[in-house]
Amino acid sequence: MTAENAEELKQEKRVVQQDEIGRIPIEDKFGQGKRRFSLARVMAKLTGTSETVIMVAFMVMNLEKILSSGLYFLLHILQKLLSARQECCNHAHGLHWTQKVRITMPGADIINC
Repeated sequence: MTAENAEELKQEKRVVQQDEIGRIPIEDKFGQGKRRFSLARVMAKLTGTSETVIMVAFMVMNLEKILSSGLYFLLHILQKLLSARQECCNHAHGLHWTQKVRITMPGADIINC
């Protein structure tokens, strides 16, 4: 092993390590597809049918990700609305009984505090 060879070996080792790091998320998704989305049990005999089954499985995986992130977003918005309503009601309870107001929100029922 010479100085030139050592540098080449270090460079090759870095390239291999970067390739492995880049492959980890991809292999993780394939593993998830095998475990949860029946990619391990593709029973189609024809090439075209097998490809279609695999494409549908990946489409379902993508839809699940999109829907779960959308659900988290909606729950976050709901939490913000409920906390704003609670703050509004807390403020209204601090007012004198003759000063209480009826609060209306667009697209929602009247909130009585």
